[in-house]
Amino acid sequence: MDLGIRGRVAVVSGGSRGIGAATARALAAEGCRVAITSRSAEDIEKTAATIAAETGSEVLGVSGDMTVEDDVVRVVRTAVEHFGPVDIAVSNVIGHVIDAEKEGSGPGAGRFATMPASAFREEYDRLLRSAWLLGREVVPDMRRRRWGRLVNIGSGVAREPATHLPHVLPNTVQAPVAGLLRAYAHRLAPYGVTANNALTGSILTERN
Repeated sequence: MDLGIRGRVAVVSGGSRGIGAATARALAAEGCRVAITSRSAEDIEKTAATIAAETGSEVLGVSGDMTVEDDVVRVVRTAVEHFGPVDIAVSNVIGHVIDAEKEGSGPGAGRFATMPASAFREEYDRLLRSAWLLGREVVPDMRRRRWGRLVNIGSGVAREPATHLPHVLPNTVQAPVAGLLRAYAHRLAPYGVTANNALTGSILTERN
């Protein structure tokens, strides 16, 4: 399938494995030049080399923490210096796992009565702040060029909280992430920039 994005520049966070790596691979297969990022320099460079070999596209690995403002700025600027202006930005930062063996598994496992307050702030930073920081860095240029695609890899709990599970943090943080993408979509549509929040369910990745 030709999606009409050959030659576009994409940035994918959380790109070293799982959904992020699969997204980067799909974009590269469509002919995009892709910059992928994760906190592990070794993992991201290995994945970048693998995807480049598989697809024949240019893939750049840049290590960085997408919850840290300076890292987000550096990752985007590195992509721009290497490939040119960013056309597609995919935010794919996973939630935090705490006391998984005791409280269950998955992002932000734990109950309100037992989790530390720092866990809520960390989940907020990972899921919401990271998406906002990436959007803030790429949107101005997308608006000027009147073309861009913002995508957040979210969760179905943004629409319907998974109240039968102990994963309370995504239930509370994913909804405002959806609100952020909805606001982006409304405000950026006149400039030819779209914003979409992919509400995923359970996917068989290394993490699950």
